[in-house]
Amino acid sequence: MIFIGVDGGGTNTIGVAANEWGAVKACGVTEATNHRHVGLDQAVDTLEKLVTELLRDSGEQEADGVFFGLAGIDTDKDYEVVSRALKTIPRIKSFELRNDTEILYYAATYGKPGIVVIAGTGANVYGKNSLNESWRAGDHGHILGDQGSAYYVAVEALRAAMKAYDGRGPSTALEAKICELYGVRDLGELPGVFYALGQGVSEIASLARYVAQVAEEGDAVAAKILEDGAHSLAEAVLAVASKLGMLNDEITVGSGGGMFRNTKHFWQPFAAKVRSMLPKARIKKPLYSYEVALGGIVYYLSQRINVNDAFFNKMVSQTDKKFETLQKYE
Repeated sequence: MIFIGVDGGGTNTIGVAANEWGAVKACGVTEATNHRHVGLDQAVDTLEKLVTELLRDSGEQEADGVFFGLAGIDTDKDYEVVSRALKTIPRIKSFELRNDTEILYYAATYGKPGIVVIAGTGANVYGKNSLNESWRAGDHGHILGDQGSAYYVAVEALRAAMKAYDGRGPSTALEAKICELYGVRDLGELPGVFYALGQGVSEIASLARYVAQVAEEGDAVAAKILEDGAHSLAEAVLAVASKLGMLNDEITVGSGGGMFRNTKHFWQPFAAKVRSMLPKARIKKPLYSYEVALGGIVYYLSQRINVNDAFFNKMVSQTDKKFETLQKYE
């Protein structure tokens, strides 16, 4: 038997194939598959190519189960439209379509009570209790939500730089960095250049890595933007825990996405805030995307065998070896 886990985000998509005993057979990396950003046809075409590649490298003709954990599956309409399109992908006996937080949930908790946070291009918090009740917070898109996401951080950095230029805010190294990135002499030229580019969510979100860089170099304004975003996500974790009656439970809190991996100025404030509000929680270190993709394998295997830290870490080790010639994708 062969199972495939796919972690599809707004930046890239990771796929892992493993057998019924958790032996990792193949891994793959491809482009973004959030249908809201790249379009449904392109997303499905990319996913089909990824599944085909994983089956080929596994030496299998057909997948017994594929868990698609995709960013952008936020409403019943999203599920209906994308699920219908995924049915056109050949060589799959059955599949599960979920939001990308749910594949992270299985990777971090192995299906047990807990809460997970994704902070990548977008941001989302998802939890499930012992009664199998679930709740989500923050998953409202880049305009109505996404506080703590790379997009949020990038926009706040752009605003902070403009405030500094105007004299309405403290001086920050973000000014020079943004001038460099957009090729302008000073920020007075930025609005014309910025709006003319017509950048999308993913392109704007890519600026977050430079905010992290500036924060690491000691800039207080950049560090505060990251801290505020991290605290916002920690508060969303508390909201989900409260909604599910888990405030005093010994739950697992997991995280994934580039924001948690890019800088200590994001992960450390997040972990400290969660620890102060949920002292009984077990806070796991952030997972890389290839580790998150293993959550799709866990979903299937946990119905057959007991998945624990030792079992999961063994799968991670096997996957790590297959990615040894590549960087650890966020």
